Amino acid sequence: MNKMSQLAATALIATGALLTTPAQATAIEWSISGPGTTSATQVDADTWSMHYDQPGYGVTRVWTVSGVADSAGDYAIDYIFSGFHSWYMAQASLTASQTGGPSTALLPNSGVSGGFNVSGSYTFAGVSAGDVLSFTITGYNWDSSAIIVGDLVLDQTSEIPEPAGLALAALGLTGLAASRRRRAA
Repeated sequence: MNKMSQLAATALIATGALLTTPAQATAIEWSISGPGTTSATQVDADTWSMHYDQPGYGVTRVWTVSGVADSAGDYAIDYIFSGFHSWYMAQASLTASQTGGPSTALLPNSGVSGGFNVSGSYTFAGVSAGDVLSFTITGYNWDSSAIIVGDLVLDQTSEIPEPAGLALAALGLTGLAASRRRRAA
């Protein structure tokens, strides 16, 4: 194998590594809005904890947890949804949605008397930069204790392709093609 062939093989291997190496998307900054006391706390670079607390009964309460995607791609989120919505006729639901997309029930409106703890994963697919990703929480009870309190912990686990790496790979292939043309001439 001559020097040019070795150089070409090395360039192709490096280009292949660039094409298959994903980069972590910038973590989404989540917020929560809705009735009562709410808080959003960043636990670490990729994890947020949302809390809600709204005393009452006989009326469905709704909270929205949302964040804006900074890059195009898929965003995989692990979630833990837990809470206590009292004992009698207590219900909770959790749905996920994104700009222009359908809502997906992660926890359909379910009886949760005495508390609940649900975990899983959800991927927001085909996200465009600037899209709003959201989770909607509902809570209800018909209990004189009037307790509706809960937490939603979100851990972003997604990886998306890095556009700069793809551009660098294309530049490497262009250089390789140019050097081959010069050598052939």
